[in-house]
Amino acid sequence: MRKYILDCSKMTDPKSAHEYIARVLGFPDYYGKNLDALYDCLTDMGDCEIIFANKGRLKELCDSIPDFNAIFADAASDNPHLIIKDEAISYDSKELLDNIDKLHTTLLGAKRIKKNLKIAVPDIVEHCKKIILSDSCNIYRRGKNWYCESGGLQITVNAMSYTIITAHILHDK
Repeated sequence: MRKYILDCSKMTDPKSAHEYIARVLGFPDYYGKNLDALYDCLTDMGDCEIIFANKGRLKELCDSIPDFNAIFADAASDNPHLIIKDEAISYDSKELLDNIDKLHTTLLGAKRIKKNLKIAVPDIVEHCKKIILSDSCNIYRRGKNWYCESGGLQITVNAMSYTIITAHILHDK
C-alpha cells in the first residue's frame, strides 16, 4: 500500500493546495485543479493511505474551500482502496452534539444517503440531525468518524469537518 503525507502548511490557498496535492499524489497532467477533478482522481487511486500533517492549517484552508475536506471523505467512502488518516482528539459524544449545527453534506452525500435509506425527504441534513439528537441514538467515535446508530440506521459523520458522509440501514448478521 502506498502512503502519502499531505503537509497542510504547504496549502496556503486553493490554487497552491490543488498544485501541491497533484504533485504529491501524482495526479495526471490533465488534472483540472477543482473539487470535481480532485474527487475523480481520489476515487481512481489504487491501494493507498493519505495522512494529513499540520491539520490546523487544513481548517484554515477548509474555511476558504468549504467542501475541501468533504471531498476526501466522500472519495474514501466511494473508493474502498483509499484510506484517509486523521487523529482522534476527543471521543466524547458531547463534542458532536455541541457542534450539531455544523452538520452538512455534499450533493453526492445527500444522494447517497437518500438512496441508501430509501427515503425522499427534502432536507437530508435535518433528517439526520433528528436521528442523532434522538434519545435512542448510540453515538461513538472510531478514528476519523462519528457513528450514530438508532432505529436500525447508522449515520457516519466526519469528526473534523462535521460532514455527513453516508448513512445506511443496519442488517442483522
